[in-house]
Amino acid sequence: YNTMILNCVYNCEYCYLQGMFNSGNIVVFVNIEDFFRETKKLLVDNPVYLCISYETDLLAFEEIVPYASAWIEFARVNPNLIIEIRTKSNQYKLIRNLKPTDNTILAWTISPEEVIKKYESKTPTLNQRLRDIESALSDGWKVRICIDPILHIKNWKEIYSNFIEKTFSSISFDKIWDISIGTFRINADYLKKMKKFRSDS
Repeated sequence: YNTMILNCVYNCEYCYLQGMFNSGNIVVFVNIEDFFRETKKLLVDNPVYLCISYETDLLAFEEIVPYASAWIEFARVNPNLIIEIRTKSNQYKLIRNLKPTDNTILAWTISPEEVIKKYESKTPTLNQRLRDIESALSDGWKVRICIDPILHIKNWKEIYSNFIEKTFSSISFDKIWDISIGTFRINADYLKKMKKFRSDS
């Protein structure tokens, strides 16, 4: 993965970034040409799979720094490169003018509305994300669904069952590239730091 931006606007309560950095300040690296140059060096010897939205939500920043669209265009002319842009945003409209590329995966992280309201309160609603997912699928993008993290909350089986049913009745399931699922997991040192900063959690 690479890191164009440090930290995230969404501040999800369970996010490992809170244990990773000592500050919640957003840091944007402006030397994108250097990132492209280094990626090209890697591509000389091998194909590369690159997650470009790992320590932030790149699409959430697209209106301020249009890095997602820049990487999509970079991937378009570098067919040995596959990029994944992971997001919880509803900002697909900002890249909708771009022609889909086979080597770009748009990966939406989704959660039940109960989880969003309690632990992801600054993020778009599930319905907003599902609308963006359906738009991207209709436009021909490779879309990954990320159900991550699954949280062990009260009535979790019922909540997640209803969420799965709602999700896959709202989008074109047959067009989805793939689905990833993960439970809550975190480095012990990060968790210790998070407990100190999020004593209300």
